[in-house]
Amino acid sequence: MSAVKTSLAVARSPAGSRDSQPDWPAAGSLAAPAERASFGKAARGLVPRECHAELELAFDRPDPVDLLEMQARTRLPELVPVRYGRMLVSPFAYFRGTALPMASDLAATPVTGFTVQACGDAHLGNFGVFAAPDGRQDFDINDFDETMPGPWEWDVKRLAASIEIAGRENGFGAKQRRKVVLTAASSYREAMLAFARMTPLDIRYARLDLTEIRAEPKSAANGKLPKAVGQGMISARTKDSLQALAKLTAVVDGRRQIIADPPLIVPVGDLAAAEDAADAGGRVRAGHLRPARGLPARPSRGKRRPAGRVRAGQSGQEGRGRRRRRHAMLDRADAGQPRLRSALPSSEGSGAVGTQRVRRP
Repeated sequence: MSAVKTSLAVARSPAGSRDSQPDWPAAGSLAAPAERASFGKAARGLVPRECHAELELAFDRPDPVDLLEMQARTRLPELVPVRYGRMLVSPFAYFRGTALPMASDLAATPVTGFTVQACGDAHLGNFGVFAAPDGRQDFDINDFDETMPGPWEWDVKRLAASIEIAGRENGFGAKQRRKVVLTAASSYREAMLAFARMTPLDIRYARLDLTEIRAEPKSAANGKLPKAVGQGMISARTKDSLQALAKLTAVVDGRRQIIADPPLIVPVGDLAAAEDAADAGGRVRAGHLRPARGLPARPSRGKRRPAGRVRAGQSGQEGRGRRRRRHAMLDRADAGQPRLRSALPSSEGSGAVGTQRVRRP
């Protein structure tokens, strides 16, 4: 379950935000741009910009580490220590892995009520360069595994917070960080104003081409920006399918195979029992194994299979029992494995990076 979906399910509807939203018109009734602009100004009057300036955290705010531990129960237990180890590297690395705690905090903040297909995790690291079908290089969001319908404000606030944290890690001063954060927020506002004047078809094909960015007058005035953009374009060109093939595979006995990197990448033969390895591999290739929970199952000639992921030679009951054992493993701190609560200082154990301290009445 995505962080946005989890937090939307437990949103607390604070006074002055959700309860004071205007009555939304029927779909398609605001056809003219002027009508949409007028309605948007009315919504902003109920939820002005000033109300986003501070973050008021509730006295009974859920502990961020408790939320992460709850979320870990839906993950593969052997990969949870790897995730925690990565998060403990730096404040920004921690922030990248805490979409759920931040969404939980934002669930109590004012929103205008305009629901969008939110990225759900719009931090700075989830933007990048990729090749478009026509060969040009575009800059855009490149990670959508947390996408979910939700308030547009959440994406903007997460991006702004990530810029502030990244600036601290890279040694930028307070004035520089403030300037960059304000520039990002104003760029969002200006882009939305431009989109509001465009047709749906033009918006569909809108893109941020790196070549056009380098040619802009603002970029030319900043001597460092064109050079940085050019270096990014060169680096992006080298990260193609052939580079991934050379990195992730190797030729073994004349056959190309995926390189094992336990516990992140494990051959199916190592997962299954030795006597069932060949049979398991054949069933995977034939598509007979049940996909992970949450994904639709492939029908097998009209027969329905029991819910849940089942390995070759394993009954549905065994599969459910194995998941229960996995969940039980999470309740025990394995020696030598990263644990967020034990690694965080006691004064920060219940704080979230990039948010203010809890204000108690």
